[in-house]
Amino acid sequence: MLDHVKFARRYRMLEALKDTPITLVTDRNVENLAGNVRVEAPRSAKDLMALMGRSKVVVCPSSHALGFHEYPFMAFTMGATVISAPNGPLEGAFSNGTDILFFRDAHSLRASVNQALQHPEIGLRGREKALSQFLPARLVEVIFNSPAVQA
Repeated sequence: MLDHVKFARRYRMLEALKDTPITLVTDRNVENLAGNVRVEAPRSAKDLMALMGRSKVVVCPSSHALGFHEYPFMAFTMGATVISAPNGPLEGAFSNGTDILFFRDAHSLRASVNQALQHPEIGLRGREKALSQFLPARLVEVIFNSPAVQA
């Protein structure tokens, strides 16, 4: 789980996944985490991609609803199933339940993790779509045409 989530929302998400082994990558001081959580400091993009490559699921909890976020594309590239908070560019390019999973609250996050673990083909389809439709030139286009960048 890549942590760009604050306070109570972080704890609700981790509580929902307390029976699942989680590696939380964060630069925040976190205490009293529920469940089986290993906390790691931020790392280089290369090391982060290696961690994603060893993961079955990558949760991207920050919505960035108005802009592009690179972590899901890194995870797609490494073949992990991506579970994301609602995100405009991702929702426009990927299909929930087919090649990505979206969640809106802790309950739907838990359901999405279960679905991802039972259906690893979601991650494979996400990887195929990301690699075929988001070549480097297309990624630049998506990034620079996102509402957050144009503001």
